[in-house]
Amino acid sequence: MSKTPRAFQQYEVSFDKDGNLTRQYLEPPNANNTNSWRVNRTGFNEPNCIFADNLTFVRCYSTQNSAHFVFQSLKNGRKYSMFLSDFEDILKARKLLDGHRIQGEFVFCKKGNSQGIRLIIE
Repeated sequence: MSKTPRAFQQYEVSFDKDGNLTRQYLEPPNANNTNSWRVNRTGFNEPNCIFADNLTFVRCYSTQNSAHFVFQSLKNGRKYSMFLSDFEDILKARKLLDGHRIQGEFVFCKKGNSQGIRLIIE
């Protein structure tokens, strides 16, 4: 099974003040939406990128439309959310280590206004 980042999305990834991935993607202000940066006043944005990390499972939670899994970096302590469909890919590819860890290269992704990470599976 080979799965590279689906059409690597070029956008600014939103983080909270502690460097944790925020639940929602926050668009920069424009003529139609001048308040969007206000939601993320205490955080920061960075360009989407591929990064290597070793993550451990923290918890899962559901929203009205989906389920998310939260992982924490063993390198820097940041927390990242992952969509259920991307977690399913990890299970199918047997990439879950010791029942709770994932190691490899990741990329940020978004679905609608929500954002998360995806393991690059080769």
